[in-house]
Amino acid sequence: MVSDPKPELFLPRQTLGPDGPVPLDLSLPGQNVALIGGKGSGKSTLLRHLSLQPNVITLDDTTPEAAAETAQANPDARVFASAGGPIPGFTSQELLPLGNWDIFDYIEHHTAEPDVIRGRLRQGDDFYELLRTPATLAEFVRMVNRGLVFPEQRVELYDWLGINPHSTDFPVLAVRMFKEGGAEKVDGLFGLILDSCGETLASRAAMAAFLYAAYTNLLPYGYRVGNPRYRTLVLSMVELFADTPEAAAVPLVDKVGAAEALGLLGDPRLRLPSDPDYWAPVGPNLQLGRFPVTVHEFTLYVEATGYIPYKWSDQLNHPSRPVTGVSWHRAVAYCRWAGGHLPTDTEWESALAGKYPWGDEEPGDLHTNSIWLRLFRPTPVGLFPRGNTPQTGIADLYGNVWELVDKDATLPGEIEMKAVRGASTDCFIADPKGRLDTGDRGHENIGFRCAK
Repeated sequence: MVSDPKPELFLPRQTLGPDGPVPLDLSLPGQNVALIGGKGSGKSTLLRHLSLQPNVITLDDTTPEAAAETAQANPDARVFASAGGPIPGFTSQELLPLGNWDIFDYIEHHTAEPDVIRGRLRQGDDFYELLRTPATLAEFVRMVNRGLVFPEQRVELYDWLGINPHSTDFPVLAVRMFKEGGAEKVDGLFGLILDSCGETLASRAAMAAFLYAAYTNLLPYGYRVGNPRYRTLVLSMVELFADTPEAAAVPLVDKVGAAEALGLLGDPRLRLPSDPDYWAPVGPNLQLGRFPVTVHEFTLYVEATGYIPYKWSDQLNHPSRPVTGVSWHRAVAYCRWAGGHLPTDTEWESALAGKYPWGDEEPGDLHTNSIWLRLFRPTPVGLFPRGNTPQTGIADLYGNVWELVDKDATLPGEIEMKAVRGASTDCFIADPKGRLDTGDRGHENIGFRCAK
């Protein structure tokens, strides 16, 4: 829920004329002005800014009698007052809540009941409540990002409205708009918000993550994005997987959301085992998959065999994540089906460039999805390129999910267990060359990769 007190918005720029909104003009020489408007019309904000001008007196929430007396006692000053209605001897200016023609154009063309919404605005309905309806929110987001709202209040306002990328309010509003107006209305919503997208990778990633949150809520209702600019934006998120200063500067929550959006749209990095680029050379006679086996590629095995991993319906929403919940024996079977084999302990370890896959430097936030990041869920493969092996670019050997391996041998008297290597998003081992034993049953933090 939003919090109080409600933030100030912006200086009103329109008044209500006989035929609709007209520009607000306060430069009437020598005239005193009565500001009239309902909740959220910006009267108090406007009066505070007018009070900074020379030879101006402002009265907020006063009475017509007090305003008239003040004007009479100060004939050389201009008086601007809010008294809840007209003031004798004052020019009246009735303020509209959204001081921008765009909102009326948006209401006219993008809402199911424009007359109702416009009527509510004119009647002075609570502007803050009206803002949180699909009819006005998209245009207001654009106004905020274009600087039509005071920039210093942007963060406070976003927090109050609950429309930041980490909020569930905006996706819910998108669903409401889809139910009320269909796909065309939601495409328009996405388009308006895309108008405010910046050029930097950080800005684009934040936008992709923001819209992805709404998109995932819309998927169960059959919506598919029809706006081509969304596709262009999301496909550019492949830049996140390069070890560059620009990618490193993107906040983690935006990076993950944008990468998930790319996976859902179709991550161009992902390959199948039949593609030579799927493999990375490790030695003269050994290659490993560049990534753990993904949900994207495991889908073909499911279709061919009917085998269903643990929580498969949920995993299908994240095609670029490592597939998890696969038993050891099924992992072995998949690797053979794909033309390879499950790597042994020795084969897996031979890919490491030192103590860690990337060398001997201790891991930081840019190396791996480990417990220290506190995500506690797998992320799209390769999202931490600083943790790749330096020469071959093998990703996620340490972190994201544990990886099943084939033991080189079982020692005499050792219980027959299966082994995993590396680390996961919710656990790690101090020695990355160490090994943990596990059972045959699949687990949601255990994946695997192929070797050949």
